[in-house]
Amino acid sequence: MGINKDTYDTEPKRIAFILSYMQEGNAVVWKQQFVQNKLNLNTGDIELPTYREFINEFQKAFKPEEEDIDALDKLKMLRQKNLTAEQLVTKFKLLVGEAGMSNNSDTANKLLIEMFKTALNPALVQKIIMSEKKPTKIEEWYDKAMTFDRSYRLAMAIRGPSQSNARFIPKAAPKKDPFAMDVDVMTTEERASLMKKGACFRCKQTGHLAVDCPQKKKSNNPFIPKELPKKKWTPKDLHAHIRELNMEEREELASLAMGNQEEDNNTEDF
Repeated sequence: MGINKDTYDTEPKRIAFILSYMQEGNAVVWKQQFVQNKLNLNTGDIELPTYREFINEFQKAFKPEEEDIDALDKLKMLRQKNLTAEQLVTKFKLLVGEAGMSNNSDTANKLLIEMFKTALNPALVQKIIMSEKKPTKIEEWYDKAMTFDRSYRLAMAIRGPSQSNARFIPKAAPKKDPFAMDVDVMTTEERASLMKKGACFRCKQTGHLAVDCPQKKKSNNPFIPKELPKKKWTPKDLHAHIRELNMEEREELASLAMGNQEEDNNTEDF
C-alpha cells in the first residue's frame, strides 16, 4: 500500500484494500461481520470508521485469546487495598481494554459496575451506595469513587493518625513480692483455727506472731529490716509498733491477747 500511495490516498480506500485480502478462515468471517455492522440500512451505504479505528478493531479481534483471558483474570482479582481511587480506576480501565470488554449495552455496563464494586474497598462501596444520587453508569461510579476517596484522604491528613489506630501496649502486671506472707490463700476455717490456738500465720507454730516468725527473720528479703536489739517497750513504742502491723498481724495479736485473758480468768476461777 505504501508503493501505491497515490492510488490509496484516502482512508476508505485503505480500509477497502485491506478488506480485499480477507478471503478465508476467521478473516473473511470478521470482514463480513464488520461490513454488516457498518451498513446503513436506510441509505445502503457502508459507513466506515477512520483508518485508526479500523486498525484498532482489527487488532482487538485477532489478539491472542490467552491475552484476553489473562487480562480478565487480573480484572477479577483486582483489589483497591492501599491504592487511591484514581490509581484503581486507571488499572481497572486498562484491564477492561486488554480484556476486550466494552460498555456499549446495559448488560455490559452492569457487569463492569459489579466488577468495579468488587475491586473497591467495601467501606467506599457503602459510601457510594448511600450517597444522595446512586450512580447507574460505570463512568459515574468512577467519578463518585474518586471524589469520596479524595475527601476521605484529605480529612485523614488534616486529623492526623487516629488514636484508635495507635499500637496498644498492655501494662505489665505488678510483680508480687516473693517474700510476702501468703495469708490470703488460707481459708476462713484455717485462720480461725490458728487464731484460736494463738499460732503464727506464717509457720503455723505457737509461741510467736507472724511479725516475729523465725522463718521471716531467716529470709533474704531486702525489704525486711534486720532484727533490732531487744529493748524495753514503752506504751508509746508498743502503740507505734501495733500501728505498723498489717490487718492479719493485728488480728493474730488480738486473738493471742484474748487467749491469754481467758487463761488468766480460768486461773482465778480455780
